[in-house]
Amino acid sequence: MKNFSSIVVFLFALFIVLGAKTRGLDLEAKECQFPLPGATKPCDPTKCNTQCFDKYQGKPDPPGVTGQLLGGTCFGDDCKCTFWC
Repeated sequence: MKNFSSIVVFLFALFIVLGAKTRGLDLEAKECQFPLPGATKPCDPTKCNTQCFDKYQGKPDPPGVTGQLLGGTCFGDDCKCTFWC
């Protein structure tokens, strides 16, 4: 019975990976984080997210970014904007 459970889990994982690949999802996509210059300190998560969207929404992305803006996140006192790379 234990082997059967292992096989079922393996097949389920394989199904998810193959399904994602055929739909064009990139499972190896990376996230890039860039510090937001001039962000308020200490970092407030709500303001950080809003400031990132205000700075980059509809404007040129930082160098090396090919994907969309995901949002802003606080790391300690620093606000960082996260993009798909």
